[in-house]
Amino acid sequence: MLLLLYFLLLIIQSYQLEPSKVIIIYFSRPGENHDVGIVEIGNTKMMVSYIKELYDLEDFEIIPETPYPKLYNDTVEIARQQKNSGARPPLLHNLTDISNYDIILLGYPIWFQHLPNIVMTQLEILKTQFKGKIIYPFVTHEGSKLGLSIDDIKLFAPDAKVKDGFPLRGTEARNETSHESIKNWLNQIFVANPLKSSYIQSSMFVLLLMILIIL
Repeated sequence: MLLLLYFLLLIIQSYQLEPSKVIIIYFSRPGENHDVGIVEIGNTKMMVSYIKELYDLEDFEIIPETPYPKLYNDTVEIARQQKNSGARPPLLHNLTDISNYDIILLGYPIWFQHLPNIVMTQLEILKTQFKGKIIYPFVTHEGSKLGLSIDDIKLFAPDAKVKDGFPLRGTEARNETSHESIKNWLNQIFVANPLKSSYIQSSMFVLLLMILIIL
């Protein structure tokens, strides 16, 4: 019996705590981007690519059912129409369940000082699931920084804790000199969110307590 207790203690002491589960949800538009030219990977997706180099995180890309035009000015016109009409463009695939995640890294470009309407579509789908979640926005822009997008997120995710966002110019998102600032931002997130004890560790503790009581 004492030998069993000894091994249980070793297992508990060596068991690693699991971090809060994180998912990246993002929208990024390829094609002609302001001051960048025509690209196959959008500015926000470039940020996501680097984030995933640093951390092996799950991600979901918000993709419109009808792609936005490749030309910048054509996209601006459609985005303006969607904003003025309050449209909710349909998605190619819907993310319908975020129950397994504690932290959401939400990425998007700033359009007319706001979230793109396509991002609003996805947030509305998840609106009832944000209770207890923490949202960290990150955006690409060309001067407007976060705009009014934080207020937009709070409107669609009223039960979530929405943290200060991380803005980065779209031109800088494609430059390796931005990597250090992205890395520092991520480090702050994971320092601010302490590790969580796993279910297995808790079960081990209960089992040990029961054995001690029996003894």
